[in-house]
Amino acid sequence: MGVSSGSKIKSIQRGVVTVANTNTSSTATISSVNVNKSMLQLVGVSGGDGTPYYGCLALELTNSTTITASRFAGAYATDATFQVTEYY
Repeated sequence: MGVSSGSKIKSIQRGVVTVANTNTSSTATISSVNVNKSMLQLVGVSGGDGTPYYGCLALELTNSTTITASRFAGAYATDATFQVTEYY
């Protein structure tokens, strides 16, 4: 990421991407960001019914408007809460 110390925040976006129990990945759409000046954070993960999730999940800022969640273990619906911070 091309963010230097002391960079100012341009925008913060939060959301949830849900991976259904029948899928291993899913996407969420965000407002456009500069991927070279943005940081994606996984805020929390839970089962689709609000229960704790005990599996392996990864998030990726796929492009300027897409977050992809990929589940590598478990076969339950999974909700991943994320935050994208874009810097100037």
